[in-house]
Amino acid sequence: MGKKADKLFDGFDEETKLKLQIIRLYFREWIPVFLAKRPRAFQSVFVADLFSGKGQDAKGEEGSPLIILDEFRKFFASSENVWNGTKSYLLFNDYNPKTYEELRENLKRKGEDCAQGCKLFAQNVKHRVENRPFQEVFKEYARTLKSPSTACFLLLDQYGFKEVTVELLKEIAKFPAVDLIFFVSSSAVFRFARESSKNKGTITNYIPVNPSEVEELDSSQVHRYVCRTFSQAINEPNYHFAPFSLKSQNGNINGVIFGTKNLLGLQKFLDVAWKLDGSAGEANFNINDDRDLPLFPELSVPVKWQEFKAELLDFIKENQPDNLQIYRFALLNGVATVVAKKILENLCNDNLIKIEPLVNKVKAGTFYLDYKYYKTGDRRIRVLRS
Repeated sequence: MGKKADKLFDGFDEETKLKLQIIRLYFREWIPVFLAKRPRAFQSVFVADLFSGKGQDAKGEEGSPLIILDEFRKFFASSENVWNGTKSYLLFNDYNPKTYEELRENLKRKGEDCAQGCKLFAQNVKHRVENRPFQEVFKEYARTLKSPSTACFLLLDQYGFKEVTVELLKEIAKFPAVDLIFFVSSSAVFRFARESSKNKGTITNYIPVNPSEVEELDSSQVHRYVCRTFSQAINEPNYHFAPFSLKSQNGNINGVIFGTKNLLGLQKFLDVAWKLDGSAGEANFNINDDRDLPLFPELSVPVKWQEFKAELLDFIKENQPDNLQIYRFALLNGVATVVAKKILENLCNDNLIKIEPLVNKVKAGTFYLDYKYYKTGDRRIRVLRS
């Protein structure tokens, strides 16, 4: 990651640093799911960073390739983790020959440092560096991505918006176990879509935007819109997307889009997103224009919280859902489970809902919103309107 920073900056800008923080925090959550849990669900883990850049900026700050190596090292070095025997294979690629040479050297150095300090890392994490066009390397490794015995992660930090297309995402969505983070220059989409409405440009060959809709769109909402149009165009009900918008110092709004088939993956990403943005879990700026209302404390509840509270009340009234249904409802509405729990607590305290136990020994104030209950079909409570 970091191609844009490599080209334009002596060091990573703040937008890129936050993007890298998202990558680091997500891998910190993602790795133990597959390397520590028993019985293990997969024989191997495969991570592909296919627009790697140099691996670090001019000041030595680590980009995504070195961050990924470092997070695997931290897992194996931690006494809290018990490795389950799953092997890890990492692929890094950059098409630019000069960038590739620097990437290769940086990964060699980082890999040696990680191996020297951690024997388990040296024995069980293998990495490879490629210097090929994206489509070529993706096609070659598609067989691995299709394997039901391999848990995969794709990182596609494209420069612009032309590489990650609807057709590509439709293919990825059919793979059995691939989580995905890709970057979209939404500001470029915004600009080219508006130009397309005037001169019939070709942006719709890459991104499924409607130029007339973009004309009416506020720039702060562009990344949300791009994510939504991708999701609608792919039309896979069991493949889930979540955006995180990044506003740069020059005012451009770009961002990452996360994709997964697995609700646990979505849960982990939303946990990271809401840690970074406690108001909406979607941006490094005030995306709903709803903060800082000190004169009216009753209005200072974030818009996203208010909207989800109303939607949740309607959902409860119509469905009398159990904890599994509420877990899924929260995630598919882009709400982290910790936020959903707080809203449920508030609804209970306001006597707007009541909890009906479905099993013995239900702990008061616990809503059992977690993938471990969802995976096993463990229905603990039902929520009713009071």
